[in-house]
Amino acid sequence: MVTAPDRPRGRAGRSAFIRRATLGYAVFALVWIFFSDRILNLLADADAMAWLSTAKGGLFVVVTAALLYFFLLTVPDRDDGRPAASLLETMAAPPAAGRWHPLALYGFALAVTAATVALRMALAPTFGDRPLLILFMLPIVLSALLGGLGPGLLATAVAALSVNFLAVPQPLTAQTEQSYDLLQWSFLLAAGLLVSVLSEGLRRSRLRMETQHLLLDAVVAGSQDAIFVKDRQGRYLLCNDSAARFFGRRPGDLLGQDDRAVLPPDTAALLMTQDRSIMESAQPSAHEETLTNLEGQTLTFLVHKGPLFDQAGRVVGLFGISRDITERKRAEDEIQRLNADLERQVHQRTAELEQANDALLRSNLELRHFAHAAAHDLQTPLRSIAGFAQLLRQKLQGRLDAEGDQWLAYIIDNTKRLQTLIQELLAYSRLDVQGRPFEPVDLGRICGEVLTTLKGPIEEAGAEVTCCDLPTVRGDRYQLAQLLQNLVENGLKYNAAKPPRVALSCRRQGDDWELSVADNGIGIDPRHHERIFEMFRRLHTYGDIPGSGIGLASCRRIVERHGGRIWVESRPGEGSIFRFTLPA
Repeated sequence: MVTAPDRPRGRAGRSAFIRRATLGYAVFALVWIFFSDRILNLLADADAMAWLSTAKGGLFVVVTAALLYFFLLTVPDRDDGRPAASLLETMAAPPAAGRWHPLALYGFALAVTAATVALRMALAPTFGDRPLLILFMLPIVLSALLGGLGPGLLATAVAALSVNFLAVPQPLTAQTEQSYDLLQWSFLLAAGLLVSVLSEGLRRSRLRMETQHLLLDAVVAGSQDAIFVKDRQGRYLLCNDSAARFFGRRPGDLLGQDDRAVLPPDTAALLMTQDRSIMESAQPSAHEETLTNLEGQTLTFLVHKGPLFDQAGRVVGLFGISRDITERKRAEDEIQRLNADLERQVHQRTAELEQANDALLRSNLELRHFAHAAAHDLQTPLRSIAGFAQLLRQKLQGRLDAEGDQWLAYIIDNTKRLQTLIQELLAYSRLDVQGRPFEPVDLGRICGEVLTTLKGPIEEAGAEVTCCDLPTVRGDRYQLAQLLQNLVENGLKYNAAKPPRVALSCRRQGDDWELSVADNGIGIDPRHHERIFEMFRRLHTYGDIPGSGIGLASCRRIVERHGGRIWVESRPGEGSIFRFTLPA
């Protein structure tokens, strides 16, 4: 990450710092010489001026050497983009790793305080017993700023003890002759403690800020998203590698530049207009931006931008975080294209299916009309054939041989079979066309009516037919009666057991009723479980078991019209269970 410095970087930064340091040193030296000479003139006689000037010069060297050291610590590196720290910040900052050992800090506090004590003793012939407490504030301040609480307290303690023995012969007692000196001693102790505590707080605060700054640098520099900060004029103050990579430049080359220097004019103008709108509204914004750089590369970003405020609440700039979503947008566009193609194909296929369904409906309707017409038209000639065959049989009775009588019997019998088949086919074709509206139907009552209708065949076969409590459902009562009658008749017809047994039962299955018609008949091979519901599909010859092959097909049509399904569970010799569902 690179930030725009508050002061010039590189050679320009060093030159500016040298100018400031030189000017500051000159001002400090002039002030020192002026005020120190005036103080000496006020406090010393002509005989002591020579050696006092020497002592003053030595102290000046010590002080300026310490200040020069701290100033040099603030010289900006040639490759460092951060602004140079102030002298106070540098002194309050923790020493660099490996530069200062904790014992060295305490040693410095002892040494600078001992030097001040020696200077105070050297000034004793001139100033007498006056404590000159102001001298001891310098080692306390330097030790506290450089080392923090521990060295500051050590310098305070050494200075207080030294002043105690040098200037206050019997401290903290009634024998103290200079109460004013005692007050100064107490002030020195309090000031030393305060400076040490404040310096420690400043040092720890600086350490926390440095830690947070390092963490922020690590997050911004390591982010794959483009992170940047601009001022009110749109100039970049901060940008990370991801932001600079899009422009094809190094992060440092963007600082101080606006979008017009790194983007085509149209793109730059649009982007700067959007940024000004965000800063003027003082509201954050999240949107997509499609940008083209000077190299012709076009990328799409998901951008989060927001205003930057100063302490007074004024908008001073703008921050932004941009995530490259070019590949995602391409994938989304491809998905949209595929969805559009799929939707078009679905519409086309749906239209084709609707046309085919309409054609099928017309075909089925025509087929039903044909079956109805054919069945109706065929019944008249069949009745004529049957009637003339009966008349022929009566007229030629006794005049034909056995073979002729048998042929007439075949004609009459097959005519009756054909009439029955036509009637059932006609009934099958009417299941949908002439179906009655649905109404509540008591299946228990329907079952009783069916058993009454089949009373003759049941008694003739000596069968046992049982029916449990059946529910009431919505449906066509005549078709449901036909359904139950067909299933019970099958249970009686395809049954060689003595006595035949047929049982009707039901159970609730979720939103449906499941009804069962079980028998102890001959059973059905599992291979034929689906075939038996097809029209004209018979597993036995008419001579073995009479039937038209339409009964179970009619059962399936009735069940499907009522929204259910029908199936069989059976094995040869184990009977059959026909199950079907109806909506509850």
